[in-house]
Amino acid sequence: MKNARALLDAADDVQLVGVGAGGQTEARVRGTDVWHTVVVGGTEAARCTCSWFSSHQGQRGPCKHILAAQMRYL
Repeated sequence: MKNARALLDAADDVQLVGVGAGGQTEARVRGTDVWHTVVVGGTEAARCTCSWFSSHQGQRGPCKHILAAQMRYL
């Protein structure tokens, strides 16, 4: 949670890409040397392109990028 808040505190580290069908929100969230695509909201589970999310697939809760996008846009 602390790392997600740090992303929100930094200017432009969480950016809205758009809101799609069913209320899904797509955001770009800054990672280390790369931008991650995050999708939150709607009827599907949240997802992120970061390696932590890819490794755990939500088994250990959301990554910091998903948390930051949810705190900003939901």
